[in-house]
Amino acid sequence: MKSNMRAPSTLFLEITTECNSRCRYCHMWALKDQSDSLSTNEKVAIINQFYQMNPEGEVVLTGGEPFLKKEEFFELVQVCRQLGLTSSTNTNGTLIEGQIVNDIACRGPSYIVFSLDSDEATVHDYHRGAQGSYDQTVGALTSLVSTRNKSGLRETEVLINTVVTSKNVGKLIDIVCFAEHLGVDGVTLQMLTPTFFRVGRHDKFFEDHFFLNKPSAINSLQILRESRNKFPILRVTDADLFWMQKYILDAFLTARPICNSHYRNLVVDHKGDVRLCFNMSKILDGRVLGNTRSLTLEDMWSGQLANAARDVMEECRLSCGILNCHRRQDLTC
Repeated sequence: MKSNMRAPSTLFLEITTECNSRCRYCHMWALKDQSDSLSTNEKVAIINQFYQMNPEGEVVLTGGEPFLKKEEFFELVQVCRQLGLTSSTNTNGTLIEGQIVNDIACRGPSYIVFSLDSDEATVHDYHRGAQGSYDQTVGALTSLVSTRNKSGLRETEVLINTVVTSKNVGKLIDIVCFAEHLGVDGVTLQMLTPTFFRVGRHDKFFEDHFFLNKPSAINSLQILRESRNKFPILRVTDADLFWMQKYILDAFLTARPICNSHYRNLVVDHKGDVRLCFNMSKILDGRVLGNTRSLTLEDMWSGQLANAARDVMEECRLSCGILNCHRRQDLTC
C-alpha cells in the first residue's frame, strides 16, 4: 500500500447475480451468472488480498440472493472468520430454513441483514412481487433469533433493512416497533431509488411510488427524527434522516458532493471486474479499474486509473451518494 493512500475499509464481493425474489424496484432477478464467473478459490484469493490491505476491514458478500450459493457463502464467511475480518450479507430471507438457520447461528457472518419492507404482509409482498414472501422472511427472522438466543451464541447480529417508498413512509415507527417485537438487533432504512437493472423502457414502480406527496413524506421522516432516541434499535443517525429528507426533494442529484465511496470501497463483481462504487462505470463511461484475474486489488486501488477516477468522483452528486455504504460518515446535517 502506498504511504499516501488509505486502505479501503470495505470489500463488496458479489457471489451471484441471481435472485429468487421478483422485487419491483430491483430487476436483478432477470440476470443469470455467466460461465466465466469467478470460482470459489478465486473469491478466497480476493479476500486474502483484501486482508493484506486492511486486516481490520469488512467483507460484504453480495448478490443477487447469496443463499442461492449457500455452500460457497459459508466457505467465504469461514475464511473471513479465520482472518479476523468482519463479514456481512443482505438476504431476502426466503431460503433461510432448517439447517441453514443453525449454520448461521453457529458459523454465520458478523451480521446478516434481512430485507423487510413492512410490518404488513400486503405491502412487503407487493414490493417483493411475490405473495407469501412476508411470511417466509418473518418466519426466517423469528427462527434465527430464537435459535441464536437458545444457543447463547450472539456472534451474528441480525438486522432488518427497509426500503422506504410511498407505500410505507407513513409507518416507519410501526416497522421499528415490529422489529423490536421480533427481537432483532437493529433496523436500517434505504430510500427508494430508480430501479436497479431495470427491465423495460419505463421505470413504472419508481414513478408510481417515489413520494408524490413530498411534504407528507418529509414530515414522516421528521417524526422519526424527533422520536429516534426512543428506539435504540434504529441504526440510522439524525444526519442519515436529514439527507433522506433532502433526497425526497431531488432523487437524482444531491445538494453537494457527499459520497466518499472512492476512498472507502472496493466493489468486485462476479466476473472479477473492480470498481470504486456501484455506479463507477456510469460515471466514467463504462470503465472499470481492471479485473482480479490480471491485476491485484492493491495495484488497482492505488493505480493511476483509480486516482484519475477519484478526481472525477470528488465532484459526483449522484443521489446514490446518500447510501450508508457510500456517504461520508462524518457528514452532518
